[in-house]
Amino acid sequence: MKIRRLKRAKSTRQKSETRTQQIPVLREKANQHRQSGRLSKAVDCLLQALQINKEDADINNDLGVLYELSGDNAKALKRYRRAVELDPKHSRAWYNLGNVLRLAGDMGRALYCFSE
Repeated sequence: MKIRRLKRAKSTRQKSETRTQQIPVLREKANQHRQSGRLSKAVDCLLQALQINKEDADINNDLGVLYELSGDNAKALKRYRRAVELDPKHSRAWYNLGNVLRLAGDMGRALYCFSE
């Protein structure tokens, strides 16, 4: 019984490691789709990566960029906020957040973001 549990735990750990290794591949595919103008496919790739690691500030920021390019500033704002929540020193995410807030006319908050 104990051996089965150990094998199951090892198998689960290996699957988790394999999934984590997919993140760079998904990010590269997203980048290729973005460069080719296929923003919705790029978003799909990053959403898959986000399912693997919801705590990745870079994925959240990059997803925000894609939403912003797609014209969905509300979703972009949500992703940028999540990115700076996960990593308060993420300067690109702060800049992107400030830019979306500036475009929305919220200059006070935008200036705060630009100062971070």
